[in-house]
Amino acid sequence: RCGSVPEKRELSQWYLKITDYAQELLDDLDKLTGWPENVKAQQRNWIGRSEGAEIDFALAAEDGVTPTDRKITVFTTRADTLFGVSFFLLPPESPLAAELVAGTEHEQAFMELKAATEKVSSVDRQGSEREKHGVFTGRYAINPINGRPAPIWVADYVLMDYGTGAVMGVPCGDQRDFDFAKKYGLEIAPIICEKDDPLYEQLKDEKELKVTSVDWDHAMEAEGYLVQSGEFTGMKGGKHSEAVKAIIGWLGERGLGREKVQFRLRDWLISRQRYWGNPIPMIHCDCCGDVPVPYDQLPVTLPDNLDLGAGETLAEYAPFYETTCPKCGKPAKRITDTMDTFTCSSWYYLRYCDPHNDEAPFSKEAVDRWMPVDNYIGGIEHAILHLLYSRFWTKVLRDLGMIDEDEPFTNLLCQGMVKDEHGDVMSKSKGNVVPPSSVIGPYGADTMRLAILFIAPPEKDFDWDPKAVAGANRFIKRAWNIVWQLSRNAEAGEVDHKALKGTAAELFRTLNGMGLKCTSDFDRGQFNTAISAVMEIVNAASKYVNDDTSVRDARLDFRVANDIVAMLAPICPHWAEELYHEALHLTGSVYNEPWPAFDAELAKGDEVEIAVQIKGKVRGRITVAADASDDEMAEAAKAAVADQLAGKDVKKVIVVKGRLVNIVAI
Repeated sequence: RCGSVPEKRELSQWYLKITDYAQELLDDLDKLTGWPENVKAQQRNWIGRSEGAEIDFALAAEDGVTPTDRKITVFTTRADTLFGVSFFLLPPESPLAAELVAGTEHEQAFMELKAATEKVSSVDRQGSEREKHGVFTGRYAINPINGRPAPIWVADYVLMDYGTGAVMGVPCGDQRDFDFAKKYGLEIAPIICEKDDPLYEQLKDEKELKVTSVDWDHAMEAEGYLVQSGEFTGMKGGKHSEAVKAIIGWLGERGLGREKVQFRLRDWLISRQRYWGNPIPMIHCDCCGDVPVPYDQLPVTLPDNLDLGAGETLAEYAPFYETTCPKCGKPAKRITDTMDTFTCSSWYYLRYCDPHNDEAPFSKEAVDRWMPVDNYIGGIEHAILHLLYSRFWTKVLRDLGMIDEDEPFTNLLCQGMVKDEHGDVMSKSKGNVVPPSSVIGPYGADTMRLAILFIAPPEKDFDWDPKAVAGANRFIKRAWNIVWQLSRNAEAGEVDHKALKGTAAELFRTLNGMGLKCTSDFDRGQFNTAISAVMEIVNAASKYVNDDTSVRDARLDFRVANDIVAMLAPICPHWAEELYHEALHLTGSVYNEPWPAFDAELAKGDEVEIAVQIKGKVRGRITVAADASDDEMAEAAKAAVADQLAGKDVKKVIVVKGRLVNIVAI
């Protein structure tokens, strides 16, 4: 926003060692059966467990061929491609790279590359479409499996914080290495081919590297078979392949490599250089080093008299940072970094369990009573950091004996975004927000809630539609009228369902069937379909009260009216509470009432309508007894379409209970 070019700087900063929990954080995702799969997939990718090998390359002497005692270790998941190493890569931030070029003809180009790279984010540097840039160091590394020297280059697509900070370049098996080799004229030696590649027939029996250049358009990243790979030629390659295992074993026997599990997850950097946030409770002493603030001096609080108008920060405010060392008593400096705000949001739910405790963050007894959180609702933008940090924080507090839980949140709902009529996410900065008052004013808060929950499943994005609000308002008024009509002659008590006839019996079946569906949908967080189920009940009730031939049942009237109010109460509280008192003449509150009970057996009808098909095409519909046998359904179906079967030979009759009969006739 200020127009400055961001750059990386080396700072002394503070971290939380989340990497110690990487495997447990990964494994315990399988316990989270109530979490969306896409959120768990994002966390798995962020943790990024890779199984591979660490391989030691010897740094060659300045003659480029004589190995020295100095080793450079790389991590790779594709040890099977080791014979295809054409070059060796270091990131521009690498101290080794700076050492290798110091005082040489390559130093100036290296410094220019390093300066340019500092202005590019790590994400952009790794982008497959971005042009790669590199500088040769003038030195070589010795491939441990075949003794071939590989030129050491510095490349801007290599990151210091992944693996060991060094990468073996295999252009035939990695697209980014392929692009780099093409640009700088480096070897692209084929060592893995698909069997349908003409090179496979040419090289399938070659043990030594003879072909060191190939005219491919792209890298052979798929699984294939090794060629020009010594005793491993002919083996199937690819991740977790027999070739990977065999080559790692060969290296291990000779002390040149070892199996290794690597995680993409990095320790959590909590240092922030700003005047707000939680101060990091550490003191730096020139004699004692970094010393924790004594427990009886916690918490460290921010000063309330910083002159922000003058641009003052904690690092410039002597009354805050000037202190004495808790160990030696000499003058010392308080750390002026504050913590990442995720350190607050990673445990607040535990404080909610015991919010008035002034002796501790929370008591174990309170947390044991309330945790874990049953239903956690939050945006998908928190799928990784906030939720991952909360899981990590919970496990740390468990290991400290402060809580017993392994995971903080049992069920997770990531709500969708509301978009405008053009499909853009609503944002104050875009000025495309619909003020709630514009809906509440003409329609009321209950209509707004109903419209928002009915327009789409809660986890889906949706475009705001004023027509949906009007439709929700029409329904809420219709439901209001139905409840009042039912309540006029209503009587509380048990419904005698066996005595119900016609539309009354149909209404009672609908009430139980849709009531079960509404209950299930609420439990699953599918509020839009829960509302649809109540709409079905309202439709059936409307048919019942407006049917001149219907025999009204006072207890059924009360039951249906009461259940409609109860099922809409979580969504339309004002509407429900008023009907509860004024229409149903009940005391107290609808929210103190139990949820209505429904019976699956009573949801079954005496008769069902089924489709009659001839060779898969619907030719009619019939009504049969709900408990009719297959033979009875078949005979009724044939009778219903007898004129269409005239002159045909019925070869087969397929009965799907309660749904259809399909007749195969020629």
